[in-house]
Amino acid sequence: MAEWSSGDIIANGIRLHYHRTGGDKPPLVLCHGFSDNALCWTRVARDLEGAYDVIMVDARGHGQSEAPESGHDYATRAADLAAFIRALGLRRPGAWGHSMGAATVALAAADNPDLFSCVILEDPPWWDDQARVQRERAASREQ
Repeated sequence: MAEWSSGDIIANGIRLHYHRTGGDKPPLVLCHGFSDNALCWTRVARDLEGAYDVIMVDARGHGQSEAPESGHDYATRAADLAAFIRALGLRRPGAWGHSMGAATVALAAADNPDLFSCVILEDPPWWDDQARVQRERAASREQ
């Protein structure tokens, strides 16, 4: 395992903490789920660090990142992620998100399609509106 680095960067007006495997390889940003932190990706990062510069970021209010009073919604986290990528100067990274992180990645990619080379959405949450529509459709089929 190479020497990893850690740091803080201001993105979208808050301090975000991250861990990075480094190297001159394609960047891959990993976004964790709710109540977790960046280091939940450690095993994955170890497996991928030979091929990728893996960057694991603590979302706002998680791990060592700043925890402001507001902005704990998906749209703000997506803006945080886009600003984080720009602040680090990453060129079209891949992004992989789990759960809350998957929603963050999905919205960031939808809002900034040219920012990412690819996205992986692992176990994304249902949106409230989507879940409501699914329940209504299921109920109408049962009648």
